[in-house]
Parts: sequence; structure tokens; C-alpha cells
Amino acid sequence: SPISSGGDNTYLGAHAGYTQATGSHNVLVGDNAGYYVASGSNNVMVGAGSGDALTTDSTGNVLLGVDAMGGSSNAVDYCTAAGFEALKVNEADNNVGVGYRAGVANTSGADNTYVGNGAGYTNASGSDNTFVGDSAGYGQTGIQCTSIGASSGGTGSTSYGNSTCLGY
Repeated sequence: SPISSGGDNTYLGAHAGYTQATGSHNVLVGDNAGYYVASGSNNVMVGAGSGDALTTDSTGNVLLGVDAMGGSSNAVDYCTAAGFEALKVNEADNNVGVGYRAGVANTSGADNTYVGNGAGYTNASGSDNTFVGDSAGYGQTGIQCTSIGASSGGTGSTSYGNSTCLGY
């Protein structure tokens, strides 16, 4: 790791924090965790491939699980991803994905909350959504939607906006 300044960092695992040069207060644990985060600070990335493609100054992220935000290739701030491939390709700020593949397809949608296995699975660009439950909002691609309950909001492709779906 080519650290030139910064401090209070902890790296454990092959290539964890590999390009870290100036960031501080990072905990990067697992093979390739935080690999490209060269100047980011205040990140926690635990799991092989977690945050491995995040760039330069990504800040304030908490990523737990194999490939949690592992395909994101921009500087991303203030996201929480917990679970295998949670928020895998996310490139927007202020998102939460908790569960196996929660928010896995999100690329540009910001301020989303995905809680449950596969919650918000196909939502790539919708913002301000809340999907809670196993596969909640699975096929939704709209904005400002709330789906609470297993499979609420449908599993086919739907582009609701400003809607609320409750129940199975």
C-alpha cells in the first residue's frame, strides 16, 4: 500500500486498501476491500471485494459482506451496505441496502432504503424509495415509492412513482 500521509487506518487481507495514499480513519478487512479508495476517509469495509472498485475519495461508507458495493466505480459517500452483493453497483450517495442482493442493480438512484433479501432488486435509477421486506419493490423502477411487505409492489417491471404498497 503506497501510504504517503493520512493515518489511523487498519488494513487486513490481500490488497486491502491497496491504493490508499492519503485517507484516514479507514478499516478495510478482506481480500481487495477498498482496493481503489486512494484518499477516502472514515470508511468501514469488511468482506472480500467490499468496496473494491470505489474510487479516490469515497467517504463515510459502511460495507459489510462479500462484494457489498463491490462493483461501484465512482466516489460514493455515506452509504451502508450489509449482505452479499448489497448495493453491488451503486454509484449514488446516501443509500442503505441490508440483505442478500438488496438494491443490487442501483446505479444512480440516491437516498434509497432497501431492507430485505432482493429488496429493490431492479431499481437502477429511482431515488427517494423505501423497500422493506423480502423482495419488496423487486420490480419497481420509479421514484418516491414505499413498499412494505414480502413481494409488495410486485415482482414484474413496474414504474410507479409517488406510491405506497403494503402487504404481500
